[in-house]
Amino acid sequence: MTSLSEGSNRKFRLNAITQPYYLLRPDQILRRLRFWYRRPQGAYSSVALPWGLSIRCCPNEEIGYSLHTTGIYDLLLTEMICRSVERGETVIDAGANIGYATSLMAILAGPRERVYAFEPPSADLSRTQ
Repeated sequence: MTSLSEGSNRKFRLNAITQPYYLLRPDQILRRLRFWYRRPQGAYSSVALPWGLSIRCCPNEEIGYSLHTTGIYDLLLTEMICRSVERGETVIDAGANIGYATSLMAILAGPRERVYAFEPPSADLSRTQ
């Protein structure tokens, strides 16, 4: 007979790989394993985003950890941007942080349009330029 904690541990492990970003993009399992076994050295590292651009982030911060392990940061935000930004639009990203949403907006708006990104002066400013 298994104990309650063994059963919940097994359920947790199963839930860990049945998330939508693993089922719909199984390469994310390999991405997470690679991160766990070969964690990037140094403060910042480059991560490839699903839409083909790369971004520099810190794997020890919430955004960086999520990008390194799943390829996306905020699924709801990402989906909202995909549904809202259309080709040919000029877009404003107020509060650009490290440029995650800005990069997605730029791809969706198209090469001839502009995305204006604003971030209050901080350590993130140098990473968005």
